[in-house]
Amino acid sequence: MLPLVKRFSVLAALLLFLAMTATPQQNAEELVFSTSGSVMSLIGNSSGLTSTPFGFWIWCAFHASPSSTPVTYQGAQVCQGSMYFYALGEPEHVVSAFLTKEGPDGIYTLEVFGFKSPQQAAPDFECTLRNETLTSGPSNTVDVHCTFFTLGGGSGTAKVTNAVVNDTGAK
Repeated sequence: MLPLVKRFSVLAALLLFLAMTATPQQNAEELVFSTSGSVMSLIGNSSGLTSTPFGFWIWCAFHASPSSTPVTYQGAQVCQGSMYFYALGEPEHVVSAFLTKEGPDGIYTLEVFGFKSPQQAAPDFECTLRNETLTSGPSNTVDVHCTFFTLGGGSGTAKVTNAVVNDTGAK
């Protein structure tokens, strides 16, 4: 009886090994925009401030693998993360973002909407983030343009030069 159990065990291990090696990786492509901090110039903010330290971390899953389905909204890929504006009261906001454009050579445009809480109906701000470069590490340039509906209103712009923009590519 023992030799029969041993044979089935070897056969089962062999079949498992063949299944694992014959199945290619099928991960979705991911995109991350992040910076640990930069400074944004403000215009028309009722606080009287002319700038605020800020940062962002936004993650997107796109270019679906056969085993995954990223969420889309009218052709845009849905992303999530956070943005923070330290001098404007509520510093951290949950964000929903849409990857609205994928340009040549890894240039991406994100439309970002920020909320103090996920239950909030109207956003506190809307920002557009577009990377100018796609290099390894925190050396990418990202143009940021924001409109504030709360947080003192007005608008803000920044050219972030220490951002990470990571496109994992389909693997």
